Amino acid sequence: MSPEQIISSLPKEKIESMIQDLNSGQFKSVLRAGGLQTKVPSACVLQKARRRIWSRRILEGLEENKQGIAGELIYQWLLNHRRQMLVDYLNGLNIKHVRGETEETFTKTIPEEKLIKEALQLMDRYDPKDVAIYTLFLDHHQESTVYSTNIKITGALRSETALSSD
Repeated sequence: MSPEQIISSLPKEKIESMIQDLNSGQFKSVLRAGGLQTKVPSACVLQKARRRIWSRRILEGLEENKQGIAGELIYQWLLNHRRQMLVDYLNGLNIKHVRGETEETFTKTIPEEKLIKEALQLMDRYDPKDVAIYTLFLDHHQESTVYSTNIKITGALRSETALSSD
């Protein structure tokens, strides 16, 4: 599943929540990834107003399916706001990592049953939707289909109030 497909499967409320978790630097990184403007009008001095403008731009970029924006949103959100979940998952699989980040392509070396079992156990400790976002993003980056073929994982992601229907 591509990052765009992951995002388009999420309820709008979840996407908005992910965006609101971002700090200024993360907002700008997501906007730049989508080729969107990071500057705000000079009269806009309050951080709350800046965040509102940046949020609107990101949502519009997602709706327009701007290349790169969905992947960067997921990446920034996972690494900066769900890092412990990543650490716990990789520790559970005995994967070498640095604070939840790894270069190892483990979805091709660890049996699928073990990957799925650990992901489902992670859903007991974290929001299942967050785990689904993470594991499906792993599928994309590791060019695998381990998680995207599991109905419990894809089911945790899907909702009737998605941003767009794919």
